[in-house]
Amino acid sequence: MKQAVATQFDHRERSDSDARDFASAHGDVAHTFMMLCDYTGLVDYVRGDALRVPTDKHEATSKMLDYLDNRYPFNKRYLISLERFAENAGLDVDSYKASAFGALPPATNKGKSIRKVQRLLSPYPLIQGLNVEEITEILEQELSANEARKFAYELHKHTYEALNEDFVESYLYEENDRVFEDKTGEILRSIGFEVDMRPKPLGDDIRTEIEILVHVDEESICILDAKNYREKFTLSANLASHMASEYIPNYHGYEGKSVAYFGYVTANKFGGERHLEKISEKAKMINSEINVSGGILSAKALLGFLDYCLEHELNKEERKEKFISLFTNTGYDTVAEML
Repeated sequence: MKQAVATQFDHRERSDSDARDFASAHGDVAHTFMMLCDYTGLVDYVRGDALRVPTDKHEATSKMLDYLDNRYPFNKRYLISLERFAENAGLDVDSYKASAFGALPPATNKGKSIRKVQRLLSPYPLIQGLNVEEITEILEQELSANEARKFAYELHKHTYEALNEDFVESYLYEENDRVFEDKTGEILRSIGFEVDMRPKPLGDDIRTEIEILVHVDEESICILDAKNYREKFTLSANLASHMASEYIPNYHGYEGKSVAYFGYVTANKFGGERHLEKISEKAKMINSEINVSGGILSAKALLGFLDYCLEHELNKEERKEKFISLFTNTGYDTVAEML
């Protein structure tokens, strides 16, 4: 096969075409990439070492990279996972979708306004989940009423649902704990759930408050604790006891529904997955009517799950069913583990 490819597609003149290994000649991706960078004139490729930016090229190279980044924004799904990036970038042709901004390419005279639009809408994972009035109201924070409505109609007219790429970066790098919680709630709403943020627990004298409450169906709810730890969240025995003895009992019966699921959404890596089963057991010991199962999800996994569902055109009921089935006292660090 290699010889056939070399014969048909490699048209360089050489006398050893049959003997030369075509794959070896063209397989060094890093070397090829670095040569291409050198060809741009923006950097120097020092053979056997690395790419170097000479002092006299620092300013020009930085300006060019900023220009290219604004004109051709990178597909930010690489922040979720390489698999989701590869699929969305077109390596999986069947699931490829264009940007939600469609007819609004940054490389036009509208560039500045479009970047404002993208920034204003970055807190929302699914733009198509907003109606024209809601989008207009958001954009009027910085745009005129006419311009805001024009962009709102343009963004809302797309018939397919697609993840807002600007939300990806804003969510995964969110530093404010409360905003991280709110954005997590927005993802769950985009999956299809009715979500209550920081609902009041049952009982007037109870101060323990969960961040996110998800209405699963007419009989059951799921409570989630968002952990915006920069390094690693570990579900300790103390935190597990707090969930089992306070959070779950305090919300059991909320709006007449039973707590059937619980969990944690973490900004980064997590540990202590083994305590999920202990929470289920302790909650049942406290109240025999409570039967709960839990899960831990990284922010990347949760975001990747929504992205996968949208690109594979799962409806909201399918998304909700698939999501809630994951709560089996298991942790999910990547979207691949959820699927």
